[in-house]
Amino acid sequence: MPALACKQSPAEVCNDDTANLSARLVAGEEAAWREFHARTFDRLLRYLLIAAHGNEEAAREAIQIAYVKCVRHVRRFETEGVMWGWLAQIARGCLIDLARRRSRYAALLQVVTEESLINEQPRQAASFDEHLSAGLARLTPSERALIEACYLANQPIRQIAQARRTTPKAIESRLARIRLRLRAWLTRAARNEI
Repeated sequence: MPALACKQSPAEVCNDDTANLSARLVAGEEAAWREFHARTFDRLLRYLLIAAHGNEEAAREAIQIAYVKCVRHVRRFETEGVMWGWLAQIARGCLIDLARRRSRYAALLQVVTEESLINEQPRQAASFDEHLSAGLARLTPSERALIEACYLANQPIRQIAQARRTTPKAIESRLARIRLRLRAWLTRAARNEI
């Protein structure tokens, strides 16, 4: 075995059951997936926290996506080092994709806001705030509370999810749907006024 390919001692290589575990993963054995998760989760989370510059929310979301991708693309590995490299590469890619999606979404919000402000006539300078207030009033009380917790109180998604006894992913999905409805309503309201 080349020296660069494996940095394990001969004793560790003998005790390395990665080939057996990965074969069980390929076979779809549920116990193997639980073992794989237990072996890799803490290390992978630490790795993603560093890669995400301490953004725990992004790291946790990326780790969930990474494990789903692992299920789809699992294969056999001979050593733990090779398997870890594969897993870390998938997780880092998920983190990068997540950051790209978030930056595209932020850019889209900025464009929508700028377009509505550019299209306003001088007499309608305050209309965006008025439209936003009217749009928020159209939400259900629980939707308004969620928007206020996230955007006015700046609570982390994880904290909001814990308070509502749900997952951060569920909160993010709900926020995305609310933002989409608000954006559509604001766009229609701005077009009708001009």
